Amino acid sequence: MYKAFVRTHRPDARIDRYANCGAGMAIQISKDGKDIRMVCTRCKDRFCIACGCERAAGFAERVAQHLAGKVTRFVTLTLRASNTPLKDQIDRLYRSFAALRRRALCKDAFTGGASFLECKIGEGSGLWHPHLHILTEGQFIDCFELSREWHAVTGDSSIVKIKKITDNAMRASYVTKYVTKPADASIFNVPDLLDEFIIAIAGRRLAFTYGTWRGLKLDGDPPTDEKWITLGSVETVRGRAIAGDVDAIRHMEACARKWPLFGELFALPPPLDDV
Repeated sequence: MYKAFVRTHRPDARIDRYANCGAGMAIQISKDGKDIRMVCTRCKDRFCIACGCERAAGFAERVAQHLAGKVTRFVTLTLRASNTPLKDQIDRLYRSFAALRRRALCKDAFTGGASFLECKIGEGSGLWHPHLHILTEGQFIDCFELSREWHAVTGDSSIVKIKKITDNAMRASYVTKYVTKPADASIFNVPDLLDEFIIAIAGRRLAFTYGTWRGLKLDGDPPTDEKWITLGSVETVRGRAIAGDVDAIRHMEACARKWPLFGELFALPPPLDDV
């Protein structure tokens, strides 16, 4: 990804954040003094796997709370493969979905929901294959009818899928999957495709809500955590421990007990013999 960011001339600040994600490791203790944890800087880049997993967990939690007691369906809308640049295809996909929701037969089937973009390369065609995965609330609509309506909107595409799922865990899993995977893994192995994808989604929301769900915040930082106290960076706390600070020694030992590898990497030197 670093090389792709450089090739596509992403801002230097973004490249630096991505390259340094996970740096600045610090130690925190809970206010009651019963737990200890490690925290680090986060780049929050949409291409960062670690940050994506953290973001997806927040997505899933918010959606699960919103869906309590509601009947929802999973819908997939696909465009017919073409040689059109990916950026234009995504524009068309979003416009077509907006037009579909205005259709008389679809208004009650898409009263509100969340949509997630995924892009891949067609196995047979070798062409871009963008599609929307949609978690929608609304009345039942027959798959054949939806296919016909989708074709009426797009003029050439009719492949759709509908699946009803009531289990909150499965809905959360569905949301998490597409928040962390905006592109198929094969794209990341082809520099030209990866570059086009980066440029095509620049400044574009890959997940969005609509209808009665509009205003539901999917992204963003979790609420401020007031239960933890930052002691300082690992280097700082270790330096205090080496200098003989009793609390710092205790905290370093607690980290070593919780994470044995931490104890190996940041082992304290033995105390000097008294002269």
